[in-house]
Amino acid sequence: MASVSGGGASEYAQVCDRLIDILSASKQPRQAESAKNPQTEVIGGVIVELLRYLERLEESDRGRETAKKRQADGIAAARARGVKYGRPVKKAPDNFIVLAEQWECGKLSIGEFMKQTGLKERTLYRRLQEYKITKRKQHQGKQENKD
Repeated sequence: MASVSGGGASEYAQVCDRLIDILSASKQPRQAESAKNPQTEVIGGVIVELLRYLERLEESDRGRETAKKRQADGIAAARARGVKYGRPVKKAPDNFIVLAEQWECGKLSIGEFMKQTGLKERTLYRRLQEYKITKRKQHQGKQENKD
């Protein structure tokens, strides 16, 4: 069943309340009739229970939305305080640039590069990518200074 969102949720609750009132009021004057036809009372009871169930569903949806909003607010507040999420970043060693240049020239194998830096293969390639981007930006900055 689709959830009603936004302002429609309160309208939905009002409709449910109104239907419950109508069904409750309609049962009172028909006591004699319901004695003749017990199915009417059973069907009315089923409808009332169904409406109550739908209202509880809507309340639980609103509760989930509230919890998600509180969680997002808590995460935003933690980030504002400087809390870091995720794995800690493994920094490249101080001699990384020298080793990267040796690797680029073919003087150093990737295995030896990994041993000397203490980085895993994926991390090493990620740091190499960052190094190349930084190197490219520095080169572009020098070109702009010449012009």
